[in-house]
Amino acid sequence: MYKVIAADDEPMVRRALESLVNWEEIDCQLDFVATNGRQLIEYARQNQPDIVITDIKMPEADGIEVARFFSQEMSQVKVILLTAYADFSYAKQAISYGVVEYVTKTGDFEDVVAAVQKSIQQLEQERQQTTTSSIPAPPPYTHLITQLKPNSQELQEQKGSVNLVLETTRYIQQHLDQAITLNQIAAYIGVNESYLSRVFSNRTGSTIKNTINSIKIEKAKELLANTNLKIYEIAMQLGLENTTYLSRLFHQYTGCTPMEYRNQKKK
Repeated sequence: MYKVIAADDEPMVRRALESLVNWEEIDCQLDFVATNGRQLIEYARQNQPDIVITDIKMPEADGIEVARFFSQEMSQVKVILLTAYADFSYAKQAISYGVVEYVTKTGDFEDVVAAVQKSIQQLEQERQQTTTSSIPAPPPYTHLITQLKPNSQELQEQKGSVNLVLETTRYIQQHLDQAITLNQIAAYIGVNESYLSRVFSNRTGSTIKNTINSIKIEKAKELLANTNLKIYEIAMQLGLENTTYLSRLFHQYTGCTPMEYRNQKKK
């Protein structure tokens, strides 16, 4: 059974989450419902959840801050964002933090249930992937298909596409100090660029460019937290043009600057 925790500053929404969703029916347990993002984060530190449902606009820490925390500190947890309005101004940040779904609140909460089921599917795929691949895979790879039908053409096709994803990932990880392009990867693997791009996107749910950036930002975070390298030195190690480009890219994917991230880690 999957452990779910939630946060919303509206009492009516909290009661609805507790009473209008049949959690057992979808193999879940609603373990805790907080009134703000900070309370949710503190509870999560002590009680490892599988899925988090959080309102975007809350006191203490809003939904984007919550998503950032789980992206950086507990990336295996699936996050679902709730909003009272059809306002997707936060969608770009939500995507950068690997949020599973962005749900507009409705009276029947059917969309919430669907988002939870999607989260469960991703969790199961990741667990299966862990047992079948030794390649470390950040969020972009949670959609790899591992349940393949034996002795079929589908098996061979899916094996081929999964191998393409793994080869692409391996190439990126081994060439982080370069300005990697789709053309370089396709030439290395020996396939057509458009074919590689299409297969990778279908299997991972992410473009190759976004994946390159995501992996480089994860490496930047590691270097910022664990070394005293200057920002320009980190940019050079990641094959990025300059510190300005690194800072812009880092902020896009994490919501903070490299120095802000380093200072947070030192605290």
